[in-house]
Amino acid sequence: TTKSQEPPTCSEVSMSGHLSRGRNLAEQAGRLETTAESQKNREILKLYQAAIEEFEGGLVCVATLGEESWPSAALQMSYLAGMCSYQMAPIAQLRKEVLETAVAHFQNMYTYSRMPVVKETALEWRGKTFGQLGRDCDAHAAFEKLLKLRGMSLKEWDVNTLFMFAASATNCNVERGAELWVFLHKNGYLRRGPLCRSCANKMDIALRRTGKAALADRIFQEDILPKAPWRFA
Repeated sequence: TTKSQEPPTCSEVSMSGHLSRGRNLAEQAGRLETTAESQKNREILKLYQAAIEEFEGGLVCVATLGEESWPSAALQMSYLAGMCSYQMAPIAQLRKEVLETAVAHFQNMYTYSRMPVVKETALEWRGKTFGQLGRDCDAHAAFEKLLKLRGMSLKEWDVNTLFMFAASATNCNVERGAELWVFLHKNGYLRRGPLCRSCANKMDIALRRTGKAALADRIFQEDILPKAPWRFA
C-alpha cells in the first residue's frame, strides 16, 4: 500500500487543526458580510468554500470508521460546515446544491452524536435548511421531531424558528399550521415587528382553510396592516 492509499488518521491534533483553520476562514467570511457588495460576495464565497473544504478534510477520517458516535471536534466541524453552507447559499450560484450540502452535515450531527443538545441543534438547522429548499414537509417533520426531543413549551423557542415551523406546517398539515399561527397571535409574536409577506400569506391561507376567516381578518387589521409597507388581499 502506497502512502497516498493509506486511510487518514483521526488524531485529535489533526482534527483540531482542520477545525481551527476552518473556523478562522468562516469568521473572516462573517466579518466581510458587513462590507461593500460585489467584490465582497466573491471574497465571501471563496472564504466559505475554503472553510468547508477544511472542515470536510478533517471529517474524511471519521466518515470511514463507521463509528456510532463522533468525537467533539468532528461534530463541531459538521456543524460549522453546515452553517457555512447555509450562510453562503443566498449568494451562491448553485444554491440548491449548497443547501443540500448543509442538510447532509446537519444529518451527520444528528446521527453521530449521543448528546441531546447536539441532536436538537441538528434538527433545528435541518428544519430551517429544508424550509429554504422549499421542502416544507421535511422541514415540518424536523421541527415536530425537535419539539418532541426538547419536551418543552413553544414559548421557549426563538421567534425565527417558530415562524419557520408554522410556515412549513401550512403547506404540509394545514390544521397544524393554523394551530401554530393562532399560538403566535395569542402570544403576541405577530406584533413584535414587521411580518414577512410570505409568512403573512401562509398564515392567512392556513386560517381561512380551517374556517377561521374572521380571525384572519382581525389579525390583518390589528397586527399586520399598521406595520406593513405593502398591501395584499
